[in-house]
Amino acid sequence: MNLMGKYGSVALSVWAAANAVFGSDPPPVTESTATSAPAATPGARVAGPTIRFDSLVFDFGRVMTGETVKHDFYFTNTGSQALVLTAVQPQCGCTTAGEWTRQVKPGAAGVIPLQFNTINYDTAVTKTIHVACNDPVAPSVSLQLKGVVWKAIEIYPTTVMLRLLSKAPLATATVRITNTLDQPLLLCEPECANPMFGARLQTNYPGREYFVFVSNTVALPAREMPAQITTLTLRTSLTNMPVLSLTAYAQVTPDLSVFPRQIMLPPAPIPANQLDRYIVVVNNSTNPITISDMAISSKDPRVSAQLRQDAAQFNITLSFPPDFAATPGEPLFFTAKTSDPEFPEIKLPIHQSALPEPQVQTPARARRKSPADALSTNSPRTH
Repeated sequence: MNLMGKYGSVALSVWAAANAVFGSDPPPVTESTATSAPAATPGARVAGPTIRFDSLVFDFGRVMTGETVKHDFYFTNTGSQALVLTAVQPQCGCTTAGEWTRQVKPGAAGVIPLQFNTINYDTAVTKTIHVACNDPVAPSVSLQLKGVVWKAIEIYPTTVMLRLLSKAPLATATVRITNTLDQPLLLCEPECANPMFGARLQTNYPGREYFVFVSNTVALPAREMPAQITTLTLRTSLTNMPVLSLTAYAQVTPDLSVFPRQIMLPPAPIPANQLDRYIVVVNNSTNPITISDMAISSKDPRVSAQLRQDAAQFNITLSFPPDFAATPGEPLFFTAKTSDPEFPEIKLPIHQSALPEPQVQTPARARRKSPADALSTNSPRTH
């Protein structure tokens, strides 16, 4: 027999043996084979607990925002010992787990009920839930809820911010409401919980698109006044969505915004990457302003301030030497003058952290005085 015939017969023998074991094609990897440990011989149970899910993924398809998706994941203990589920942890608070089966005997089945609240979603979404158990091969299994959430009524934006200026204390913002349902949508005039706000409804396409104009009805002249907030509601003709809601804020923005409100320095020696401190001044008004007479109340002449203007923003750089140390008990400030009559001066405090006090170490072994020592020390000497 020549070499070709010899090795050819060996190759045919190997191919025949593999074909007898695996068939003409290799076995496919399916979801069921990937849910837990490898399957044991038919009729025999794997030593120890083994978790096997019917499915790891549930596709809920396409649902409307606000609906609650519910699904039960079923699993079986195919092992020879009791299976214990120690935790079912959803990815976020919008997904919750009900009372799941915590212990399953060999050959028995259990269930994990899950529900997903879609109220804040309007896109394709996948939620992962982690299951922990005492299966030595698969101690952690991931389940998934996935699908597409769509909004029947689109509101943009859902939160309105009215930025007011001292010279323009009233403002208006626009909200667009679009109906994506087949049935028409009818809206009532909006209602405001805060009387400092008002809203007006405008119909662009009957039953399909609306505008809501939100404004503050009362001027807020004080810069220190906290932001005002309200909830606007619109009653609808839909039985499954009878009310639409959105939120509105109103706050007076000062003519000049200064960031930060104070300067913090580390103790000396100051690291090289912290020698410069930056101040940003933004002009929110429509009138141009200037900044001048910058000063730092420090006796150290090496401290400097530089000003650069970019459109309506001013960038101030404070530079300190590495060995700079503020004088204890003397307040330190950065000051500058502006041409804005309502904000004539910028004054920011500068604070420097103090060095930690050195700790006094006590000797490891301090000699204790005995009563006899104390008596001999305090008693007068006799000669």
